[in-house]
Amino acid sequence: MPDKVRAAVVRAMKAEASRVNLRDLVGLVDQVEHALPGPHWCPSGVLEGVHLTEPEPGVLRVVACDGHRLAQRSARVADLEIGFPVCGVTVSPSSVSRLSRSRGRAVPAVVTRDGDLLTVIGGALVVFDVTREPYPGTTRVIPSGPATWSVDRSALAEVCDGAEREALLRFVGPSGEVVRATLDTRFLAEALGALDGDALDLWLPGDPTGRFAMSEAGRPDRLEVIMPRRPLMGLSPVDVRVVEKGDV
Repeated sequence: MPDKVRAAVVRAMKAEASRVNLRDLVGLVDQVEHALPGPHWCPSGVLEGVHLTEPEPGVLRVVACDGHRLAQRSARVADLEIGFPVCGVTVSPSSVSRLSRSRGRAVPAVVTRDGDLLTVIGGALVVFDVTREPYPGTTRVIPSGPATWSVDRSALAEVCDGAEREALLRFVGPSGEVVRATLDTRFLAEALGALDGDALDLWLPGDPTGRFAMSEAGRPDRLEVIMPRRPLMGLSPVDVRVVEKGDV
Protein backbone atom coordinates (compact mmCIF):
# COMPACT_ATOMS: atom_id res chain seq x y z
CA MET A 1 0.00 0.00 0.00
CA PRO A 2 1.49 3.40 -0.97
CA ASP A 3 2.53 5.62 1.92
CA LYS A 4 -0.04 8.28 0.98
CA VAL A 5 -2.87 5.76 1.01
CA ARG A 6 -1.63 4.18 4.24
CA ALA A 7 -1.50 7.57 5.97
CA ALA A 8 -5.00 8.44 4.78
CA VAL A 9 -6.37 5.14 6.10
CA VAL A 10 -4.73 5.72 9.46
CA ARG A 11 -6.29 9.17 9.76
CA ALA A 12 -9.71 7.80 8.82
CA MET A 13 -9.40 4.99 11.38
CA LYS A 14 -8.71 7.60 14.04
CA ALA A 15 -12.16 9.02 13.26
CA GLU A 16 -10.67 12.41 12.35
CA ALA A 17 -12.94 12.47 9.35
CA SER A 18 -16.26 13.59 7.91
CA ARG A 19 -18.41 11.02 6.13
CA VAL A 20 -20.91 11.40 3.31
CA ASN A 21 -22.63 8.94 1.00
CA LEU A 22 -20.64 8.88 -2.25
CA ARG A 23 -23.80 8.85 -4.35
CA ASP A 24 -24.96 12.11 -2.72
CA LEU A 25 -21.55 13.71 -3.21
CA VAL A 26 -21.32 12.68 -6.87
CA GLY A 27 -24.87 13.90 -7.50
CA LEU A 28 -23.93 17.40 -6.33
CA VAL A 29 -20.54 17.45 -8.06
CA ASP A 30 -22.15 16.49 -11.39
CA GLN A 31 -24.37 19.58 -11.19
CA VAL A 32 -21.44 22.04 -10.96
CA GLU A 33 -18.89 20.29 -13.19
CA HIS A 34 -19.71 22.57 -16.16
CA ALA A 35 -18.17 25.52 -14.25
CA LEU A 36 -14.79 23.84 -13.71
CA PRO A 37 -11.82 25.61 -15.36
CA GLY A 38 -10.54 24.06 -18.56
CA PRO A 39 -6.97 22.77 -19.04
CA HIS A 40 -4.26 25.40 -18.68
CA TRP A 41 -6.81 27.98 -17.52
CA CYS A 42 -5.79 29.42 -14.15
CA PRO A 43 -6.62 33.14 -13.76
CA SER A 44 -6.98 34.63 -10.30
CA GLY A 45 -10.14 33.75 -8.42
CA VAL A 46 -10.38 30.33 -10.04
CA LEU A 47 -11.19 27.24 -8.01
CA GLU A 48 -8.89 24.48 -9.21
CA GLY A 49 -11.49 21.83 -8.52
CA VAL A 50 -14.80 21.50 -6.69
CA HIS A 51 -14.89 23.12 -3.26
CA LEU A 52 -16.76 21.37 -0.42
CA THR A 53 -18.26 23.22 2.54
CA GLU A 54 -20.77 22.56 5.29
CA PRO A 55 -22.78 25.80 5.62
CA GLU A 56 -24.95 24.31 8.36
CA PRO A 57 -25.17 20.95 10.16
CA GLY A 58 -26.24 18.18 7.82
CA VAL A 59 -25.93 20.30 4.66
CA LEU A 60 -23.24 19.73 2.03
CA ARG A 61 -22.39 22.56 -0.41
CA VAL A 62 -20.24 22.25 -3.53
CA VAL A 63 -18.89 25.15 -5.60
CA ALA A 64 -17.06 25.29 -8.95
CA CYS A 65 -15.74 28.52 -10.51
CA ASP A 66 -13.63 29.07 -13.63
CA GLY A 67 -13.27 32.83 -13.21
CA HIS A 68 -16.10 33.63 -15.66
CA ARG A 69 -18.99 31.79 -14.05
CA LEU A 70 -19.77 29.99 -10.82
CA ALA A 71 -22.06 27.07 -10.01
CA GLN A 72 -23.16 26.27 -6.47
CA ARG A 73 -25.36 23.48 -5.15
CA SER A 74 -26.42 22.65 -1.61
CA ALA A 75 -28.37 19.69 -0.30
CA ARG A 76 -29.34 18.25 3.03
CA VAL A 77 -27.71 14.85 3.23
CA ALA A 78 -29.40 12.42 5.60
CA ASP A 79 -26.29 10.39 6.48
CA LEU A 80 -23.80 13.26 6.45
CA GLU A 81 -21.58 12.80 9.49
CA ILE A 82 -19.29 15.75 10.15
CA GLY A 83 -16.53 15.17 12.65
CA PHE A 84 -15.01 18.62 11.97
CA PRO A 85 -15.68 21.50 9.54
CA VAL A 86 -14.93 20.38 5.96
CA CYS A 87 -14.54 23.98 4.77
CA GLY A 88 -11.41 24.26 2.66
CA VAL A 89 -11.43 20.86 0.93
CA THR A 90 -11.13 21.20 -2.86
CA VAL A 91 -11.38 18.07 -5.04
CA SER A 92 -9.06 18.25 -8.06
CA PRO A 93 -10.49 18.16 -11.62
CA SER A 94 -8.95 14.73 -12.24
CA SER A 95 -10.62 13.40 -9.11
CA VAL A 96 -13.91 14.98 -10.13
CA SER A 97 -13.77 12.81 -13.27
CA ARG A 98 -13.06 9.73 -11.16
CA LEU A 99 -15.94 10.60 -8.87
CA SER A 100 -18.29 10.93 -11.84
CA ARG A 101 -17.34 7.46 -13.04
CA SER A 102 -18.37 6.07 -9.65
CA ARG A 103 -21.90 7.50 -10.05
CA GLY A 104 -24.69 5.57 -8.35
CA ARG A 105 -22.57 3.79 -5.75
CA ALA A 106 -24.16 4.08 -2.32
CA VAL A 107 -20.95 3.70 -0.34
CA PRO A 108 -19.52 6.08 2.25
CA ALA A 109 -16.82 8.57 1.30
CA VAL A 110 -14.55 10.00 3.96
CA VAL A 111 -12.88 13.40 4.13
CA THR A 112 -10.14 13.38 6.76
CA ARG A 113 -9.03 16.34 8.84
CA ASP A 114 -5.87 16.59 6.73
CA GLY A 115 -7.85 16.82 3.50
CA ASP A 116 -7.83 13.26 2.17
CA LEU A 117 -10.92 12.04 0.31
CA LEU A 118 -11.19 8.28 0.18
CA THR A 119 -13.74 5.53 -0.31
CA VAL A 120 -13.96 1.83 -1.12
CA ILE A 121 -15.22 0.85 -4.58
CA GLY A 122 -15.50 -2.77 -5.60
CA GLY A 123 -13.52 -3.87 -2.56
CA ALA A 124 -10.61 -1.56 -3.43
CA LEU A 125 -9.60 1.54 -1.51
CA VAL A 126 -9.69 4.68 -3.67
CA VAL A 127 -7.98 7.93 -2.61
CA PHE A 128 -8.89 11.11 -4.49
CA ASP A 129 -6.64 14.14 -4.90
CA VAL A 130 -7.72 17.09 -2.77
CA THR A 131 -6.11 20.22 -1.40
CA ARG A 132 -6.65 22.23 1.77
CA GLU A 133 -6.89 25.93 1.00
CA PRO A 134 -8.78 28.99 2.27
CA TYR A 135 -12.16 29.58 0.69
CA PRO A 136 -11.33 31.82 -2.29
CA GLY A 137 -12.68 35.22 -3.19
CA THR A 138 -15.64 33.74 -5.08
CA THR A 139 -17.84 34.56 -2.08
CA ARG A 140 -18.02 38.18 -3.20
CA VAL A 141 -19.97 37.21 -6.33
CA ILE A 142 -22.45 34.94 -4.52
CA PRO A 143 -25.65 36.85 -3.68
CA SER A 144 -26.06 37.40 0.04
CA GLY A 145 -29.76 38.33 0.00
CA PRO A 146 -32.95 37.02 -1.60
CA ALA A 147 -33.60 37.34 -5.32
CA THR A 148 -35.50 40.48 -6.31
CA TRP A 149 -36.53 39.57 -9.87
CA SER A 150 -38.16 36.69 -11.72
CA VAL A 151 -37.87 35.75 -15.40
CA ASP A 152 -39.37 33.15 -17.69
CA ARG A 153 -36.78 30.57 -18.77
CA SER A 154 -37.96 30.74 -22.38
CA ALA A 155 -37.01 34.43 -22.58
CA LEU A 156 -33.38 33.64 -21.79
CA ALA A 157 -33.39 30.51 -23.96
CA GLU A 158 -34.46 32.60 -26.95
CA VAL A 159 -31.42 34.82 -26.42
CA CYS A 160 -29.12 31.80 -26.60
CA ASP A 161 -30.83 30.48 -29.75
CA GLY A 162 -30.75 33.71 -31.72
CA ALA A 163 -27.54 35.45 -30.66
CA GLU A 164 -23.87 35.16 -31.48
CA ARG A 165 -21.28 34.24 -28.83
CA GLU A 166 -22.14 37.41 -26.90
CA ALA A 167 -25.48 39.14 -26.36
CA LEU A 168 -26.39 42.48 -24.86
CA LEU A 169 -29.40 41.82 -22.66
CA ARG A 170 -31.67 44.72 -21.74
CA PHE A 171 -33.67 43.65 -18.70
CA VAL A 172 -36.99 45.47 -18.68
CA GLY A 173 -39.36 45.57 -15.71
CA PRO A 174 -42.89 46.98 -15.39
CA SER A 175 -41.46 50.48 -14.87
CA GLY A 176 -38.93 50.35 -17.70
CA GLU A 177 -35.29 49.35 -18.13
CA VAL A 178 -33.61 47.88 -15.05
CA VAL A 179 -30.07 47.25 -16.29
CA ARG A 180 -28.12 46.01 -19.30
CA ALA A 181 -25.59 43.19 -19.25
CA THR A 182 -23.40 41.62 -21.94
CA LEU A 183 -23.32 37.87 -21.40
CA ASP A 184 -21.51 34.96 -23.03
CA THR A 185 -24.40 33.00 -24.56
CA ARG A 186 -22.56 29.67 -24.21
CA PHE A 187 -22.22 30.18 -20.47
CA LEU A 188 -25.85 31.28 -20.28
CA ALA A 189 -27.02 28.19 -22.17
CA GLU A 190 -25.00 25.87 -19.94
CA ALA A 191 -26.36 27.57 -16.82
CA LEU A 192 -29.93 27.21 -18.10
CA GLY A 193 -29.29 23.55 -18.87
CA ALA A 194 -28.20 22.98 -15.28
CA LEU A 195 -31.40 24.43 -13.79
CA ASP A 196 -34.96 23.10 -13.78
CA GLY A 197 -38.31 24.85 -13.96
CA ASP A 198 -40.02 27.36 -16.24
CA ALA A 199 -39.54 30.35 -13.90
CA LEU A 200 -36.15 31.47 -12.58
CA ASP A 201 -35.14 33.86 -9.82
CA LEU A 202 -32.69 36.62 -10.75
CA TRP A 203 -30.11 38.78 -9.01
CA LEU A 204 -29.42 41.48 -11.60
CA PRO A 205 -26.12 43.39 -11.66
CA GLY A 206 -26.11 46.89 -10.26
CA ASP A 207 -23.97 48.01 -13.21
CA PRO A 208 -23.04 46.54 -16.63
CA THR A 209 -19.91 44.81 -15.25
CA GLY A 210 -21.46 43.39 -12.06
CA ARG A 211 -22.36 39.75 -11.59
CA PHE A 212 -25.54 38.17 -13.00
CA ALA A 213 -27.00 35.35 -10.92
CA MET A 214 -30.00 33.08 -11.28
CA SER A 215 -31.47 30.08 -9.52
CA GLU A 216 -34.47 27.82 -9.76
CA ALA A 217 -37.55 29.59 -8.39
CA GLY A 218 -37.39 29.57 -4.60
CA ARG A 219 -34.18 27.49 -4.65
CA PRO A 220 -31.15 29.72 -3.91
CA ASP A 221 -29.27 26.50 -3.10
CA ARG A 222 -29.27 25.79 -6.86
CA LEU A 223 -27.37 28.84 -8.07
CA GLU A 224 -25.62 29.86 -11.29
CA VAL A 225 -23.52 33.05 -11.53
CA ILE A 226 -22.14 34.58 -14.75
CA MET A 227 -19.75 37.52 -14.84
CA PRO A 228 -20.87 39.90 -17.62
CA ARG A 229 -18.37 41.04 -20.22
CA ARG A 230 -17.64 44.69 -20.85
CA PRO A 231 -20.21 46.18 -23.23
CA LEU A 232 -19.17 45.87 -26.88
CA MET A 233 -19.77 48.46 -29.56
CA GLY A 234 -22.28 47.53 -32.21
CA LEU A 235 -24.31 44.97 -30.25
CA SER A 236 -28.05 45.54 -30.52
CA PRO A 237 -29.81 45.07 -27.17
CA VAL A 238 -32.23 42.18 -26.75
CA ASP A 239 -35.14 42.91 -24.41
CA VAL A 240 -35.78 40.41 -21.62
CA ARG A 241 -38.92 40.98 -19.57
CA VAL A 242 -38.58 40.57 -15.81
CA VAL A 243 -40.94 41.14 -12.89
CA GLU A 244 -40.21 42.00 -9.29
CA LYS A 245 -40.54 39.04 -6.95
CA GLY A 246 -43.23 40.76 -4.93
CA ASP A 247 -45.35 41.10 -8.07
CA VAL A 248 -45.12 37.48 -9.17
